[in-house]
Amino acid sequence: MRRREKRTGLRCAWVLIGCVAFFAASARAEVVGPGVLALTPPGHIEPLRFGMLLSADAAVGPSNVTNLNAGFEVGDARLSVRGLLEKGFGYYIQANFAESTVLQDLEIEWSSREIGFRAKAGYYRTPFSGEVQIPDADIDFIERSQIVRAVAVERQIGLQLDQQILGDRLVARAGAFNGNGLDENDDQRFLYMLRFDGRIDLSDAENDEGAGRIEYGLNGGYSKDRAASLGEDLPDPFEGERWMAGADMRWSRDTLFVSAEAIYASLEPVGSTRRDVYGFQASVGWTAHPIVQVLARYDSFWAGSLTSDQDLAIASLVLNFTEYINLQTDLRVPVRGEPPRPGGLASLSIIF
Repeated sequence: MRRREKRTGLRCAWVLIGCVAFFAASARAEVVGPGVLALTPPGHIEPLRFGMLLSADAAVGPSNVTNLNAGFEVGDARLSVRGLLEKGFGYYIQANFAESTVLQDLEIEWSSREIGFRAKAGYYRTPFSGEVQIPDADIDFIERSQIVRAVAVERQIGLQLDQQILGDRLVARAGAFNGNGLDENDDQRFLYMLRFDGRIDLSDAENDEGAGRIEYGLNGGYSKDRAASLGEDLPDPFEGERWMAGADMRWSRDTLFVSAEAIYASLEPVGSTRRDVYGFQASVGWTAHPIVQVLARYDSFWAGSLTSDQDLAIASLVLNFTEYINLQTDLRVPVRGEPPRPGGLASLSIIF
């Protein structure tokens, strides 16, 4: 995946702003509460839903431990809008003004609740990895796990079909994508993804509290690449064949959650030997108080490289000042790998 120049991202940002301005100008406005205005453009069946994520980050320690250079940066300056149209159509647009590629998501979808089917096209997260599916505003830690950053393919241009098999308990998701990020397909080859996931409610009718809920996923992918972008210190750009497989689960109940994910990738570069890359994360979290959450994670990554292979023990503290403002700090300690020095991250976020 190759980044476009910054001016391309700025053009996308102006397109987003123009679309929102057009919708706002043509929308039916309705006051739904003190200081709350609902905008419903023509053809929409409900008011537009807007979102915002602002974050300022800080890092200390080795960059291979924190995934950031020591210092400060604006992590997110995201704006989003979602609209539901007549006859099952909808769309979602998101921009991040802190990134060189400003456009983050552009989805156009059609869905039918009667048959449990959805089709969507555009630029969005591929159906691979449970942690990739979690929006940036809701991820548990400041950074996603090492193996996810290394090989899990995130946003791509393509087409995806979702079909419920057993309601929310089992859903099949299949997609074909360009494999070049926001760029056009330059080699007439595609990235193929398949994921099965679901939610199982463990509540007991005789027990109001229940036993919580389990979310799970199984996924695989294949692509033959000319210039794919990989994370950590894997070959970048990568030319060759990629096979990927993974599994994830999450159990949650009241103030507790436990999650885990494992991913394996086989990389077969042109003119070189195959490399096996794999890793996993295991995490636990507890909301000790409405304003305090504590989390822990073991994050393991193997790629046959002395510079990137490492296991990290991560402890995190989240302070929720209000429903919309929080401060999170992560202490990241290498258990295996070089250098042995720990690192730390902090992120102050405003989320609407």
